[in-house]
Amino acid sequence: MPDDDWREQGACWDSINPAFFPETYGGKSAVQVCNTCGVTSPCLDYAIKTNQQHGVWGGRTRSQRVKIRYAET
Repeated sequence: MPDDDWREQGACWDSINPAFFPETYGGKSAVQVCNTCGVTSPCLDYAIKTNQQHGVWGGRTRSQRVKIRYAET
């Protein structure tokens, strides 16, 4: 998929960090990794466009993405 070329540049690319998919609300340690990343914008855009329901994407938790999604409508 050409629109996901950014993935390999992500700070989380080689990580198998369960913090990116917390079972409860949170994901603070994943957000800290995202804060060091240069591709948070395309990552967040992807998560919103594809309606990702789980995990931390683009430095935003699920609840934060839901708010963004509703603000765009």
